[in-house]
Amino acid sequence: MENNFFVLNLWDNNADYNTIEGITYDANLDELKNLFDEGISLVEEVVPPFTCVIDERDSITNKLSQDRIFFSSNAGTLLTVSKKAKEVLEELDLPVEFFELSIKGKKISLTEYFIVNVIGKIECVDFEKSDVEINETFGFIDAYNSLVLDEGKIPSQTDIFLLGENIAKFVIISKRVKNAVEAAGLTGFIIVKPENYSTYDF
Repeated sequence: MENNFFVLNLWDNNADYNTIEGITYDANLDELKNLFDEGISLVEEVVPPFTCVIDERDSITNKLSQDRIFFSSNAGTLLTVSKKAKEVLEELDLPVEFFELSIKGKKISLTEYFIVNVIGKIECVDFEKSDVEINETFGFIDAYNSLVLDEGKIPSQTDIFLLGENIAKFVIISKRVKNAVEAAGLTGFIIVKPENYSTYDF
């Protein structure tokens, strides 16, 4: 069966990619809250631009030119992209917001990166066909061995959304977005067929 939707992997399982960990602050120098998992507009909720002061002991920074950086901080696991990637995504007219981000450390200073806030959450997991573990207390998915989406529950012309059954940010993209990312030669993006997505590989 042809895949129309894919998982945009937000977690690093490959040392060839950058992994940034640190504390992210807003323009008022307040620690940024974990607001990016809700799938709602944050324009009125946050004060950009943002600055991340990274913990270089826990960060992998061997390829600073990547268009997609694996990014974890007090604000959660963030979808962070370069200016080039931002321009590619903007051309697709997606339901997302971009917030400017600077990344700073003792030996590192990166600018022209952006946190992407994905607007919209959809519950569309086909539990009968998927191999997932459910947190019985809270009712969300704890772990994945294989994911199958019920595409009948995804509105037509949807190109990006957060998976509703996952409490943390879990980004699903359409083939249209996948093709645009690949055609532009964007680096650092790991795009996985849902049935091949497994948290046990990390």
